Amino acid sequence: MGGGIIGGPLSLRGEVLTIAGTPGTASTAPGQFAGPWGITTDGLALYVTDRTAHDIRRVDLHSGTVVPFAGLAETTGSADGVGTAARFERPTGITTDGESLFVVDTLAQTIRKVALDGTVTTLAGLAGTTGTADGVGNAARFNNPADITTDGTFLYVCDESSGPVRKISIADGVVSTIAGGGAATGDEDSAGLAVHFFDPAGITTDGESLYVTEYFGNRVRRIVLATGRVSTIVPGSAGLDGPLGIATDGARLYIADRLLNLIRQYDLGTGALTLLAGGGSGLFADGMGAAAAFNSPSGITSDGRSLFVADSGNFVIRQIQ
Repeated sequence: MGGGIIGGPLSLRGEVLTIAGTPGTASTAPGQFAGPWGITTDGLALYVTDRTAHDIRRVDLHSGTVVPFAGLAETTGSADGVGTAARFERPTGITTDGESLFVVDTLAQTIRKVALDGTVTTLAGLAGTTGTADGVGNAARFNNPADITTDGTFLYVCDESSGPVRKISIADGVVSTIAGGGAATGDEDSAGLAVHFFDPAGITTDGESLYVTEYFGNRVRRIVLATGRVSTIVPGSAGLDGPLGIATDGARLYIADRLLNLIRQYDLGTGALTLLAGGGSGLFADGMGAAAAFNSPSGITSDGRSLFVADSGNFVIRQIQ
């Protein structure tokens, strides 16, 4: 979740802080979260999808103030509009190219564009209509899209229910399928369209490859953008359990291991998968490394200095520095 690389490799000591929301309190009121899920940043603020409230919240990185940004809490729909006049239906993944936000509106089966003044439009998909068809704008179809990332020119979306990874041109809304939908489910390299992803739930890019988490496959797959080749870089035997959100700094992947309540890091150079933060208890605690506790972490992003995690089961936003 989030976007591509912001800055260079992170230097993290693993300290976890809570910067927004009230632990254990689910609320749609300003300053709170009912179900924070996806998260991205433009360096000044965090933008968080609240999939339970069906809206998007903005968190000021300087003050920690949380305000409604787009959509109306506890009100579903598919209407375009400005700010609270727009409607979403279970928004999940979110990313930014620095000029606009792009939101996966999962149950509406659409991809929405949100200008930084809060104006919401529909970029691709047709509200309430599922499918796998490629096409332009509302001629394309999605089947429970889960997450989204961008390289600044294209958006990349993982379609959770039907399995493919889709590419969307930001300029004109052209949607195409670049990987998935086939029968090859193993760890071997394979051509993009021959591969089947087992519940793809999170996606990020370093500009050369896409990295996709498989929630039920407990794996991380790489898609080389130049060739479409797919390979498994973190196999199911590595110990992930419900990997969801994923981010990269170009040297490492950062993975929200949702069912184990951990934040893991994977070194792209050495292939080592290690613990960054979380003790696995499913409770709440700030602290260093394994002394911290998460409860069902979902989205993860970076501003080039820290990681930010939507800790959905605790209803808060965490910072890892």
